[in-house]
Amino acid sequence: MRAKLLVVAAFLVAASAASAATVTPVWLPPVELSSGPQYSVWDQDVAVDRHADLLAVWGGTSGVMSRFRSAGGAWQAPVQVAACGYAAQVAFDAAGNATVVWLGCTNGVGAQVTAAVRRVDGTWSVPAAISTPGRVAAYLQLQVAPSGAAVASWAESDGHVWVVAASTRAPVSEAWTVETQLSSVGADSYDSSAAVDDTGDAVVGWSRADPAGGIVWTSFKSSGGNWGAAVNLSQPGDSALYIKVAMRPGGNAVAVWSVNGDGRSAVRPATTGVWSAPTPFPAFVPHELVTDGFGNVLADWYDGNGIQAAELPLASDTWGPQFAVSTQASFPLSYVVRFDGAGGLVAVWATLDDNGNGTVVASRRPFGTTSWEAPVVGSIPGSYDILYGAAFAVDADGDAAAAYQTPNGAAVGVVILDSAAPRLQSLAIDRTGRVGRKVRFAAQPFDISPVRYRWSFGDGRSATGASVTHVYRKAGRYAVSLTATDAAGHSKLATKFSVRIR
Repeated sequence: MRAKLLVVAAFLVAASAASAATVTPVWLPPVELSSGPQYSVWDQDVAVDRHADLLAVWGGTSGVMSRFRSAGGAWQAPVQVAACGYAAQVAFDAAGNATVVWLGCTNGVGAQVTAAVRRVDGTWSVPAAISTPGRVAAYLQLQVAPSGAAVASWAESDGHVWVVAASTRAPVSEAWTVETQLSSVGADSYDSSAAVDDTGDAVVGWSRADPAGGIVWTSFKSSGGNWGAAVNLSQPGDSALYIKVAMRPGGNAVAVWSVNGDGRSAVRPATTGVWSAPTPFPAFVPHELVTDGFGNVLADWYDGNGIQAAELPLASDTWGPQFAVSTQASFPLSYVVRFDGAGGLVAVWATLDDNGNGTVVASRRPFGTTSWEAPVVGSIPGSYDILYGAAFAVDADGDAAAAYQTPNGAAVGVVILDSAAPRLQSLAIDRTGRVGRKVRFAAQPFDISPVRYRWSFGDGRSATGASVTHVYRKAGRYAVSLTATDAAGHSKLATKFSVRIR
């Protein structure tokens, strides 16, 4: 058994040594996950876990639907998560459990925030409503930390004004807290943003249409504690909007927003629990804040000259200089910029070509460089003016998936970007054997696209397949190797290992 484990470790080290930047990304052919009459699909989302498993969700006339795809496998049959609902969102934790939230129907009137979990074993939890019954909820936001800690925020109407509310979930739990109303009444609150770290510390930011002007607020919740009083980050009379928040490890929060047409930023160190004075930020309308596992924060936005970004480095409260992600002439209908697992950046966006056909584009900036690789373009046949609602997911290898609606909202499609050579979750072999008897070799794939295996047994013969046997005709020690090739044509050769035949 120890010999087998040594082979597994050797192969995984060899495979992981090949950075995603050593291969050229390839968009695979798009796949339709659903079909229906016109306008039967209203929204969609997709997530990828650390093993390259995918879960797509969407809402429409058939309710909230989902389809799962294991790494390199086929899409499983659709699963109805709820008979009625829309605005579905999905996110994985590090263990492979997927959290799905949506706006569910309540007796045909209004919408209630509802959540369910697709566990790593494929079973689903019973959907649970987490917002106030009888209130209409909208503008739902979800974030899930690798530990499984989660936060959801939304706006809901109390019959007079819109207020912002939130609920959290502790790590390794499926139970959500009773919702807390974060904003005060008297004026509409909206445009919330939510973030959570591994311990369950969470922050929510929102805008409130006060009579004196739009003002941005935040509320912080420590793990196991209650939501704190709302804190105003802007000044009365300011036109403050578009707040985005992020959590760094250890309970440190970051916020960016717009004030009177200029960008602002502030940080809330866990040591003081007090927001810093606002400082200038290059974006007038921040699009998103994301954090890697170490505490680096990335902000992105579009300014008319292409997608732009800036980084807040680990252990710093000062944003780095703005840099261009893309300088394309056409407007990105939707986009994301993400960290990969090696400290590099991956950007994915949807746009239309000169003929009005939908395209998806990806580019990478490897760690330690300041230059972006040449964009890789994938086609989505047909006229896709609905690409405004495209959703994206990016994994640590730089692989990506884009979920979109086909024309007239009749179906959901997914297209996958394969950016890395195959790896293995496991490799099992018989290190010793006897002449004339079968020797076993087996591998389990780790790639976002299907993988083909070719074994060379060291005696001039070979075989293909994830699990094979071989019969040696003479005694001796043989050098065996395995080459794994994915659907994008990326190959990885395992370190050679020996088999002793007696």
